[in-house]
This record gives sequence, C-alpha cells and structure tokens, in this order.
Amino acid sequence: MGWDRALTAKQAITMLETGVYDCVSFDHDLGICEECSKWQDFELNQAYADHETIDESDFVECTHNTGYVVARWLEQRVFDDPSFKVPKMTVHSDNGPGRDAINRAISWIERFTKNRA
Repeated sequence: MGWDRALTAKQAITMLETGVYDCVSFDHDLGICEECSKWQDFELNQAYADHETIDESDFVECTHNTGYVVARWLEQRVFDDPSFKVPKMTVHSDNGPGRDAINRAISWIERFTKNRA
C-alpha cells in the first residue's frame, strides 16, 4: 500500500472529499498556484524588459496552494459535517511556521471531534 500524492491544495481537497482516505500527511509548501504564477510571470517579464536585476524578493509568495489551506478546509468540513470521517493526520513539512500552523489546525480538529462525541 502506498500514498496518493496531491500536487495542489485543490487536488488534495478533491481527494479528501471522496471520503476514501483514512490518513493524510501534510506538506506546507505545495508550490505556486496558477493565478499567482500568472502574476509572477508578469512581474518577472516586466523586470526583464526593464533590464532590472532579479532577486528572491521578486518572486510571489503564494498562500493559496499550501497544506495549511487543506488543513483549514478539513477544519471547516469537520465543523459542518458531523458524519465526515476524519482521517489520521500527520505533518511532514520542513517549513517550520507552516508545520506549526498545520499542527494547530490538527489540534483544533482533534479537540472539536473529541468534544462532539
């Protein structure tokens, strides 16, 4: 038995909506979403056209495509649907602040489901 990998938050949510997964392992940094990618491409192309030096600050930080987005979706789903079977949740992200945020969401889900029972 192996893992099914989601490459985007949207894909992970779509997979979890099926209710067939009994565990999920979160990574925070899932890459840049399509909308932010378009903006970043525009910004970088403009910088190139203006002959500007490109540095790390020129890259868009996408907050739409993270494991935290998926964890927040799970929070809402658990809150809205008492029959939703909560998967076992772990975090494997190397992003410290992102990992902490996901762990806070997991803690909330665990407390909420325990108190609801």
